[in-house]
Amino acid sequence: ARHDRGLGRHETSDFLRVLPTMISASLAFNALYNCSSFWFQQQACQMNLVVNGFQLSGSFFNVADCVAIVFLTPVILKHVNPALSRTFGGFSRHGKLMLGCALAAVSVFWSAYLEVSRRASPLLSEDSACAPKGVKMSSFSAWWMIGPYAVMGLAEVYVNPTLYYLSYSQTPPRLRSTAQAVCLVMGAASSGMFTLLTHLMGSANNLNDSHLEYGYFASASLSLVFVLCYLSVQGSLKEKDFHMPGEHVRDESDGEEEERGNLKEVAYSRIGFFKDFASPTPSLFGSPNASPNASPFASPVASPLNSPRGMDEDLDLGAADFKLVTED
Repeated sequence: ARHDRGLGRHETSDFLRVLPTMISASLAFNALYNCSSFWFQQQACQMNLVVNGFQLSGSFFNVADCVAIVFLTPVILKHVNPALSRTFGGFSRHGKLMLGCALAAVSVFWSAYLEVSRRASPLLSEDSACAPKGVKMSSFSAWWMIGPYAVMGLAEVYVNPTLYYLSYSQTPPRLRSTAQAVCLVMGAASSGMFTLLTHLMGSANNLNDSHLEYGYFASASLSLVFVLCYLSVQGSLKEKDFHMPGEHVRDESDGEEEERGNLKEVAYSRIGFFKDFASPTPSLFGSPNASPNASPFASPVASPLNSPRGMDEDLDLGAADFKLVTED
């Protein structure tokens, strides 16, 4: 029978060993990604949003992020990644995370350049519909924001799946959902740090009275700190394959043996013969008892081979009773 037990020492240590890498990489990327969630939209709202007499919303250009993910992911998987692998002799998890963070940084610096250009452009007479009341649009076209949004989408393609795969493949099976939750918590933590950064920037109802590019530079600097933390811990991460079959693993902290198989032993109580039947799912671990003679269970009735009368005695096999022996 299968026994429920708490987490063992080895499972806990395997889970904790991956947290520094996962947390630092997640914070490094999200420090940049949060800029696209708020400041990109605010910046676009003070650009020229008029299309055929109708004003778009600044959040409209976020569609470029989604379009880049949907249409460029197949190109990346089929062409870009194989080309990078051939060029550098491999394209590992570490390379994908670094490339994703680099693309996110490009997106943020591009937006900073566009903000400087927008602020230098003359103002229009029309108020922006998505900015605070009374804020005028500049003559700088908001369609330029498609570029930073699309590059941030490419960064997401490289970072998010890689982080999710890291949290799944390098943690014990029973802690994989917890590892995924840690990724989400890190996203929330980075949003909290970004909120603090916006307060340090002061009031920015009108970007013409502030320097939004300083906020972009601060976000990039914060990301760089976490990138350095990631580089300092990722080299010590020893990857494991939790899908490889192995022997029974004993955890010294609780003395319990992890059960790998689900085997049944059926006893023919009338003739004293034991036979092992594996569960319907094929097992890689084999039977715990190599032969009936090696079974730890005593035979209810002596075997005919051990009987003084031998095999000459007629046995009524059709009337044999079957008894299921299980270990509770």
